[in-house]
Amino acid sequence: TRGSAGSGASDEHPSSGTSLFSDLELDRYEDINILARSLTEITSDISEVQQQMRLVLDDLGQDSEQFSGTVSDIQSEIMEARMVPVDQLFIRLHGPVRDAAERESKDVRVTTSGEDVTLDKNIVDELYTPLLHLVRNAVSHGIESPEARQRAGKPAQGQVHLRARAESGQIVLEVSDDGAGLDLP
Repeated sequence: TRGSAGSGASDEHPSSGTSLFSDLELDRYEDINILARSLTEITSDISEVQQQMRLVLDDLGQDSEQFSGTVSDIQSEIMEARMVPVDQLFIRLHGPVRDAAERESKDVRVTTSGEDVTLDKNIVDELYTPLLHLVRNAVSHGIESPEARQRAGKPAQGQVHLRARAESGQIVLEVSDDGAGLDLP
């Protein structure tokens, strides 16, 4: 009886033990399977978010390039609007040359070249005073009296030349005259 009871008990126990193990194993399998599916879904969601972010960043990059181009165009237009021909400066200097020539009893003519060279209006305004000083000095100290010019074989009328040119990315302004220059002694 013991043997049969023992063997009957042992027949039931192993089968119920196997059944319990299978249930635990099945639960673990289901938990791992659920976790794996969740990780797969999360990975898929992350990939989708990354793809959407790439598209948004690409659009942002294109928008940024368009914005930069627009800003550059506006800056160019503003710079062009501020640019004036240097002739505006040269014209303003004609009157002071004429006045200085009258004071000095000299006959002086102003000639210009490069009038179409353009500069920022603020720069033109700032250049007026130093160029005014130069042209007045050219009339007063550079150009001789009409009599002295004729004795030197020159025409009685002196000439002050204003010139503008672009050179190596810079604007060069020159004031010259056809006078004898300074009498240094």
